[in-house]
Amino acid sequence: MYLLSLYWPGSKTQCTTQNIWSYCREKYTDLASVRNETERQQILSSARSYGYYYGTIWIGLHRNRLWSDQSSSSFTYWLPYTPSLQGSQHCTAVSVQYSGQWTDERCFASLPFFCYTWKIYQSLRLKSL
Repeated sequence: MYLLSLYWPGSKTQCTTQNIWSYCREKYTDLASVRNETERQQILSSARSYGYYYGTIWIGLHRNRLWSDQSSSSFTYWLPYTPSLQGSQHCTAVSVQYSGQWTDERCFASLPFFCYTWKIYQSLRLKSL
């Protein structure tokens, strides 16, 4: 998996999971998945390389524990007491300040995100939608 830029919600753009899934699929492959410890570290180090040390970043895991490409999730890295089994927190984000542990979030929250592709790109640049 090759992570691309860390995309930030622009002033006029809602980076809800539905919008970003469409964006990542149209432009690249999909919203980032975290299928093992190596990929977890890759997302965390990439976020920090952009100076993003606090907050959460969308990943492509839904409450039904399927990735956005519909494959199942066997690797997990949840914060304690998550995921919540109640409420409207159906989507998953990486909590950068907590070593990349996962938290469940409301899918309409506007958060930065990584897209990935299987192709190699020459450079990574910070983009705003």
